[in-house]
Amino acid sequence: MASHKRGKVLHSDAREIVYIVIKYFEEENNLERYHPFEYSNDRAAMATGLSVSTIVKIKKEGKLAEQTKTRIRTPSKGKRGQNSTRVPIDTFDICAIGSIVNSIYDVRKLPTLNKILAAAKKDLN
Repeated sequence: MASHKRGKVLHSDAREIVYIVIKYFEEENNLERYHPFEYSNDRAAMATGLSVSTIVKIKKEGKLAEQTKTRIRTPSKGKRGQNSTRVPIDTFDICAIGSIVNSIYDVRKLPTLNKILAAAKKDLN
């Protein structure tokens, strides 16, 4: 039995091969000379060592690629951190925020972001 390929990227060539396996099992299901197999996705998952959900996704991508006459694409990584709202803070601001946090601790309360922000708006502006 093949090991599962969990967490590994299947590039376009491998995805096309998986789609061909899926189509083969679906055609086998439709032919009269073979025994009827209802679960072509499950059989393709067992044959390739991939999960059923991956098989369903590749099947959907393959049908779309056939309709548009294109190749199945390798999934992109996604872009994290592109819309960063970080503001550069100098040492004065760091010391001021630290003193605000200490003053909240002095009142015997836990500093939350809302409390720190409210105190910073009141004290620093």
